[in-house]
Amino acid sequence: MTRSAALAVVDEPHPIILDRWADPVVESLGWRTHSPYVEQCWTWLLGPTSILILRHLDHVIDVDYAPGGILVDARDVASHLGLGISTRPNSTLMKTMTRLCHFAAARRLVPDVDAWQVRISLAPLSRSQLHRAPASAVTAHHALTRYRQRGGC
Repeated sequence: MTRSAALAVVDEPHPIILDRWADPVVESLGWRTHSPYVEQCWTWLLGPTSILILRHLDHVIDVDYAPGGILVDARDVASHLGLGISTRPNSTLMKTMTRLCHFAAARRLVPDVDAWQVRISLAPLSRSQLHRAPASAVTAHHALTRYRQRGGC
């Protein structure tokens, strides 16, 4: 493939369908992606890029929501977040989407089709996750959980 042909492939739009992963249990007991809890308690596990993408997709879905999902250009998502414009399977965007799926923060609707559901809330860390978490995440978990129980957040 010539350089100009390769650039043309990279420059083509890469449409993906995004939808909200509705889960009333997680949404009632969990924490919105923009909450301090997600930043302070989940970042060690998901990684900062995953948290950034999750928050961005939550915002995009929230602003442009339509039943059945919305169509966005994956290249635009990646470039907006400083992840380049590649949307190949080995790109930062797609590897991070796979990581989000691994931790049940997103899911692909159909294998090998770019249609995704994304959680707008994450569950509290499980006992096994808390057992492996750094001390700062455990402290934040307990403090934010107590704060919520007293009527905060």
